[in-house]
Amino acid sequence: MLRGLSLRHEGPAVLIVDEASRVRDELWATISPMLAAAPAAQQILLSTPAGASGEFHRAWSSDEDWERVQITADQCPRISAEHLAAERIRLGDALYRQEYFGAFVSAPGSVLDAEVLAHMFGDDAENEPERAVSIVEGRAVDRFLQ
Repeated sequence: MLRGLSLRHEGPAVLIVDEASRVRDELWATISPMLAAAPAAQQILLSTPAGASGEFHRAWSSDEDWERVQITADQCPRISAEHLAAERIRLGDALYRQEYFGAFVSAPGSVLDAEVLAHMFGDDAENEPERAVSIVEGRAVDRFLQ
């Protein structure tokens, strides 16, 4: 923290957080009381995902009243299809989807991704599949082999 600079004051009118997925939980804990003093403050979180955890993931995937805007790489005229094809090979499917298409993926090397774990532990009860998915034909194997 810079000398004389504090996040604790009357409260902001607008809070803009760039690369919000990479902000540590400790900083969010500091910001939260500041926002309590300014309940009408507008919060703008800008980021690509960085895994399926943290405050940015929670805010994006929650039922809270956030306006969510997602722009993917294929919607940006400055990014060529050739570049995207090369990046998919270079990064692999999971990181490519995270960096260019805003997918919240598990940490590289994880055997099961966040969606599979959420389903296993009932965190996505409202998104129950219409039929049971076996481990052989389920998403875990499909994604692991990609």
